[in-house]
Amino acid sequence: MSAVQQILDMAIRDPEFMARLRQDPVGAASAAGFTVSADELKSALGIDGATSAELTEALEARVSHSAMLGRKGAGGYPEPDARPGLAGGQSAAR
Repeated sequence: MSAVQQILDMAIRDPEFMARLRQDPVGAASAAGFTVSADELKSALGIDGATSAELTEALEARVSHSAMLGRKGAGGYPEPDARPGLAGGQSAAR
């Protein structure tokens, strides 16, 4: 799992960490033990060339979207058994 994905996972689980990310994304990540630059965060989120404010908005949107999905697994997607109507390990056709 990438450092950016780990940062997003931590932000979903820890509202205080998310609040620190809003104020200073790189500083909050560094304080949590991650080595990542603003450019790496922007690139991973698909917003190369974005401003700091746009980076913060993208982080918030990604965390909100993942939390709304009831995220349980790595990679931004709920585990298959977390979705209604699917038994453990069963996957939906895509």
